Amino acid sequence: MKILFFHDDCQTMGGANIYRRELSRALKSLGHKVYLFTLEPNREEAEECSYYTFKRGNRVADHFKHCYFNPSLFLAFKRVLKKIKPDIIHIHTNIVFPNSVLLACGNIPVVQTLHDCRMICPGGKGVTLKDAICERGFSRMCYREGCISRLRYYSQSVWRRFNKLLFKRHVNALITPSIALKRGLRNYGLKSIYIPHYVDTSKFLPSPPSKNARRVLCVCYLFQSKGVQYLLRAFQNVLVKIPSARLDIVGEGPEKKNLEELCIFLKIQNSVRFCGEVSHVELADFYSKASVVVLPSVVAETCGLVILEAMASARPVIGSRIGGIPEVILENETGLLFNPGDTSELSEKIVQILLNPERAERMGKLGRERVEKEFSAQKHIERILDLYSSLLKAKKKEKLSNRSLL
Repeated sequence: MKILFFHDDCQTMGGANIYRRELSRALKSLGHKVYLFTLEPNREEAEECSYYTFKRGNRVADHFKHCYFNPSLFLAFKRVLKKIKPDIIHIHTNIVFPNSVLLACGNIPVVQTLHDCRMICPGGKGVTLKDAICERGFSRMCYREGCISRLRYYSQSVWRRFNKLLFKRHVNALITPSIALKRGLRNYGLKSIYIPHYVDTSKFLPSPPSKNARRVLCVCYLFQSKGVQYLLRAFQNVLVKIPSARLDIVGEGPEKKNLEELCIFLKIQNSVRFCGEVSHVELADFYSKASVVVLPSVVAETCGLVILEAMASARPVIGSRIGGIPEVILENETGLLFNPGDTSELSEKIVQILLNPERAERMGKLGRERVEKEFSAQKHIERILDLYSSLLKAKKKEKLSNRSLL
């Protein structure tokens, strides 16, 4: 089978990119041909699969091209489709020129995985200004609650209607990695298939935690939306009760300097280490040395890969009670949950885990069992390939039906 992945930004190595690359490797290992079309290439992609690029420039200056149609991208994508003749197009992130890509796909079966809630939420967070979780989708409540202006709402309404129409016509299967996002899409008027992400358990092996080490680990791309600023404030409270605690932050991003300055302001810089971006091999070592892993997001995550990796490593996870995070973390079984941005509650949960290593170890074992049962690579790949096959069969049946009518 020939599969073309579309991913507009391959440079920002967040969860969506990691998932796409792992899925690409898995499909290649099974003998399928995988291609990639991207607007922002990563140098390592040449080793992963055959890829094609479209130079979009520094900024999307033309509102019409972004919202409605970019003829240059349309033609470039058409040429690639004609050259490789893929059986399936699998779109991952498609934020920059969404309609131009969908219009170019023609009659080839299209699958799209939504990795966040930007499709239905103009702010891309899935929460209101009052920090209330929102699954309504794009509606008049967006401006009534102050999330966007009335003018912006009406300006977006036209192209969002157009975009939704294209989704219904050109996307044969819309995948959501969380039930929360599936509900939001249903409220928005789009049908979707729930297929959670997966983790390769052979890369993250369980190991007994050190009962003396009190190490907290946070793995994320350093955006404001990841909530690391709240973790740092919570960790200041943790140090009052457990002075020997240490926090490792793995990842890069635009907020790194601000977070380092916040550490100095809070006077916790000697207990916090910014480790930068690390390889998957190195990351497994970080998990093995951690006592607990924290995901402090303040946006509606779908199916956080960090949670799955931590659970595969037999580590308890503390996560925000938002989006798809509560679907993965079973509270008081595989980890703990806290209200997004609540530093007091977060610090209490961290202290609970650090002071009770037996409980932490028990949660870690249950997490590993849950990953092996519910989020295995084999189970996920089978579901993806079954979906591809069903779409190809439907397409073949449609062609035969059209021939018979002629």
